[in-house]
Amino acid sequence: MGTLSLQDKTIRQCVVTPQNKLYYTVQNRDIIILSLEDTRMNPNKVWNELHKD
Repeated sequence: MGTLSLQDKTIRQCVVTPQNKLYYTVQNRDIIILSLEDTRMNPNKVWNELHKD
Protein backbone atom coordinates (compact mmCIF):
# COMPACT_ATOMS: atom_id res chain seq x y z
CA MET A 1 0.00 0.00 0.00
CA GLY A 2 2.96 2.38 0.02
CA THR A 3 5.74 3.12 2.47
CA LEU A 4 5.51 5.41 5.45
CA SER A 5 7.06 8.84 5.03
CA LEU A 6 10.19 9.18 7.16
CA GLN A 7 9.11 12.56 8.57
CA ASP A 8 5.43 11.89 9.31
CA LYS A 9 4.12 8.43 10.15
CA THR A 10 0.55 9.25 9.04
CA ILE A 11 1.58 10.13 5.48
CA ARG A 12 2.39 7.37 3.01
CA GLN A 13 4.21 7.64 -0.29
CA CYS A 14 4.03 5.60 -3.46
CA VAL A 15 6.39 5.81 -6.44
CA VAL A 16 4.23 6.32 -9.54
CA THR A 17 7.10 6.70 -12.02
CA PRO A 18 10.83 7.21 -11.40
CA GLN A 19 10.14 10.96 -11.55
CA ASN A 20 6.88 11.07 -9.52
CA LYS A 21 5.81 10.20 -5.98
CA LEU A 22 2.27 10.26 -4.67
CA TYR A 23 1.72 11.27 -1.02
CA TYR A 24 -1.49 10.15 0.65
CA THR A 25 -3.06 9.33 3.98
CA VAL A 26 -5.75 6.83 4.94
CA GLN A 27 -8.70 8.00 7.05
CA ASN A 28 -11.21 5.31 7.97
CA ARG A 29 -11.96 3.68 4.59
CA ASP A 30 -10.94 6.71 2.49
CA ILE A 31 -7.64 7.41 0.75
CA ILE A 32 -6.89 11.14 0.75
CA ILE A 33 -4.39 12.24 -1.92
CA LEU A 34 -2.20 14.98 -0.48
CA SER A 35 0.33 15.70 -3.19
CA LEU A 36 1.95 14.47 -6.36
CA GLU A 37 5.67 15.27 -6.26
CA ASP A 38 8.16 15.61 -9.08
CA THR A 39 11.21 13.90 -7.53
CA ARG A 40 13.45 16.40 -9.25
CA MET A 41 12.05 19.06 -6.83
CA ASN A 42 13.54 20.06 -3.49
CA PRO A 43 12.04 17.56 -0.96
CA ASN A 44 11.86 20.26 1.74
CA LYS A 45 9.56 22.30 -0.50
CA VAL A 46 7.15 19.35 -0.80
CA TRP A 47 7.24 18.74 2.98
CA ASN A 48 6.45 22.41 3.64
CA GLU A 49 3.56 22.34 1.16
CA LEU A 50 2.03 19.30 2.88
CA HIS A 51 2.17 20.90 6.33
CA LYS A 52 1.22 24.53 5.73
CA ASP A 53 -1.84 25.82 7.56
